[in-house]
Amino acid sequence: MAAKLGYPLSVRARLKLVEELRRRGVYVRWHAFEFLLAYKGRIAGVLLLEPSRGSCTLYCRSCPADLVQQVREALAAAGVDAELRVVELHAP
Repeated sequence: MAAKLGYPLSVRARLKLVEELRRRGVYVRWHAFEFLLAYKGRIAGVLLLEPSRGSCTLYCRSCPADLVQQVREALAAAGVDAELRVVELHAP
C-alpha cells in the first residue's frame, strides 16, 4: 500500500472546520493553515494543518482531553482526512 502523501483542503473545507470548531465552543482565529484556538476562556494552542504532508498537529501547553476530542470531531465533520497529532509544549 502506498503512503498517503497528503489530503485535499479547499478554502471551503477550512471554513467548515472553523464553523465546526466554533459550534463546539472553541474560539478560532484563522489564517491560511494555522488556527489559534481558545477554549473555556483561555488560549489553548495552535492547530496547524499541513495538507501537502498529510499532517495535522495541535500544539499546546496543556491540552484538555475534551478540547482534543472537540478538535478531532470538528476535523472529521469538516472532511479533513488526517490523523490529529497532539504536541504538548513545556516552558524551559
